[in-house]
Amino acid sequence: MRGTDASRGATLVEYALVFSLLVVLAIGAVEFLNAQSDAEINNQADCVSDRPPPGDCGFAPVPSDVTFPDPGYSPPTSAPPNAADVPTLTLGIGDHDTSTGWAVLLPVTLERPSNTDPPTPPEPVAGVRIRAEIRLRDPADATRDLDERGYTDCVTGADGSCTLRYDVPYTDVDNVKLRIIGVDSTPPAPVPAAVAEYDKP
Repeated sequence: MRGTDASRGATLVEYALVFSLLVVLAIGAVEFLNAQSDAEINNQADCVSDRPPPGDCGFAPVPSDVTFPDPGYSPPTSAPPNAADVPTLTLGIGDHDTSTGWAVLLPVTLERPSNTDPPTPPEPVAGVRIRAEIRLRDPADATRDLDERGYTDCVTGADGSCTLRYDVPYTDVDNVKLRIIGVDSTPPAPVPAAVAEYDKP
């Protein structure tokens, strides 16, 4: 029994020595890697900040007289569209269609102004979608509109015109407002501020 206890004690001492050695090696490795990392960071900082940079940076030196940003550099800017290229949307006279209930109609025309001298007639712009929002007056309160919105659109034809149409879904609504909210042209045409208002005939 005494021999067995002595053997166990020796084994524990050996384990303790090996563990201590591993701890020392691990601490040494961490310290070594930390020192290497600090050295590399300092080296990269010198490469960026020094003019000219040290020769061990691995890239061509930057001339010492170069400043950043370059005073002669100006960022590119997109030129505004030529005023003659911006089309104009014209609202026609509103109308009604009562053949199948109540519908409101608003003809619109999209044209590009003349850019010649002497001036020529405006050029119609075809294939452009015109979008409009509809507001319906509350039948129970003539001072406010319903929260519900309606939307409609049309696409201009070869003559640059089309007709916005909205079929009113409620028989008790007696007032409708139509407002242009978008002209999908390039460049986009200004949206008219006018609101077309219709009373039920």
